[in-house]
Amino acid sequence: MQKTSVVMVVATLVASVFGAFLRWLQLMVDYDEETGFMARGVTPVTAVLVVYCVLVCVGAVVAASRLCRGKQEASGIETLMPGRSALVRAASVLCGVLFALASLVVLMTSNSGASPAVQRAFGAVGLAGGICIPVLFTPSLRGGAAQAGGIVIMLTGLVWLVYIYRLNSGNPVVWEYAFSMLSVSAFTLAASGVSGWFFGRGKARQTLIWCLLGTFFCIVSLADGAGGAATLQTAMCALFCLLMVYLLSSAAERYVPTPTPESPTESAES
Repeated sequence: MQKTSVVMVVATLVASVFGAFLRWLQLMVDYDEETGFMARGVTPVTAVLVVYCVLVCVGAVVAASRLCRGKQEASGIETLMPGRSALVRAASVLCGVLFALASLVVLMTSNSGASPAVQRAFGAVGLAGGICIPVLFTPSLRGGAAQAGGIVIMLTGLVWLVYIYRLNSGNPVVWEYAFSMLSVSAFTLAASGVSGWFFGRGKARQTLIWCLLGTFFCIVSLADGAGGAATLQTAMCALFCLLMVYLLSSAAERYVPTPTPESPTESAES
């Protein structure tokens, strides 16, 4: 592994773990035992958490912009993500299998849920999305298979957002599910950016930003303690985004733009 990719991965994990601690502290301090909900408004702990999240978002934009400067013309999967090691592929298989198993649990328990139809749709799409995750990290499966896999994973995030909204539509305290919405939104945008590479329309800076934020918000939302399949799915989304952070940062570090040939006029002038 290269130095830049290691720094990016470690820094993302450290920032995410500290954010998860602040979220846990918010849940502990701002919980109202009388109402059973979190305190409304902006408390001191909430203010610190919000400021910290804003700083992390700014840091992600700055880090991705500096790393990907001058490399925006690389838009194909072969150009910017040529190397996928055996360890990365093994991690992607683990990520896909666990996400698919968690989605299967969601699907099998849909009859006891608050929104059975939406839960069944999410479970089915999530099962397909988990199967598609290893496809993106397998060099031999490119072209149509990888393109379809990227779309399915992105669709999984969209259905997941609808599912979270339906579960919390009657909750008067937005803070209780805000980070769940943020984590799935960032994951969906990261999946959308990643899928663009398989169509030859990848954007280095934008994709890296959303993968960094996807990792951060997914790890932070783990402090919500949803438990069961939801926690496992969120953790696997964090792993997916973190793998992409490593691949994008390491490939961007070694990427050298192809020099453009001089035109006859320029050659004559020189």
